[in-house]
Amino acid sequence: MNRVILLTGANFRTESGWDAFAVNKNYAEAVRRTGALPVLAVDNTSADEYAALADGLILTGGKDVEPSLYGEAEPHSSVQCDPERDAMELLILRAFLNANKPVLGICRGLQLLNVFLGGTLWQHLPDDIGEHHESGTVHPVALAPDSVVGTLFGSRILVNSYHHQGVRTLGEDLRATAHAVVDREKTTVEAFEHVNGRILAVQWHPERMLGASDASIADMTPLFRHFLEMSGIC
Repeated sequence: MNRVILLTGANFRTESGWDAFAVNKNYAEAVRRTGALPVLAVDNTSADEYAALADGLILTGGKDVEPSLYGEAEPHSSVQCDPERDAMELLILRAFLNANKPVLGICRGLQLLNVFLGGTLWQHLPDDIGEHHESGTVHPVALAPDSVVGTLFGSRILVNSYHHQGVRTLGEDLRATAHAVVDREKTTVEAFEHVNGRILAVQWHPERMLGASDASIADMTPLFRHFLEMSGIC
């Protein structure tokens, strides 16, 4: 019997006017490759049922987290939010953590986890701290040696970049385990772990780095395999 990993997705309206949910198929493929069954969350009224059904939760990428959730009244002009998705994911996230089920945050998912645990975000990195990687480009990341990502991938890797926001202050009991490297200096947080070992998050998109054909870019299959081990699947 397949074990289950719950994926969150984006709300959108089709050209025919239908309200729908969707998730990039790369997330589902990443879960499938490592031996589990991906299931898409479609509402927040079933948060406890989702937590009972699934062995783990992946918070996927998408629009920006509503700035008011981390104490900022004025959104930057670049910010695009989905309050309905924020509300749904926060309820589901709480249910999984209450059930002691592991959570993997990816890009927006990392940011939402940080906010949920009391952290804050830079709303627009180019304006806030003068740092920006063009969408789809790769850049170096330094990994902490005593961390999940450091154990899996070594001290430094190249990762992709599809974000304009980032961690400003870390949430409670989170430990930064990877940082972007700019001009040989560590800068913004690119990954963190919770001290209880049940939360892992990365700012890059590992689902787009499975079996990477470019030898300079890390193959992220081990990251998903580790998450499934956290879920008791592997």
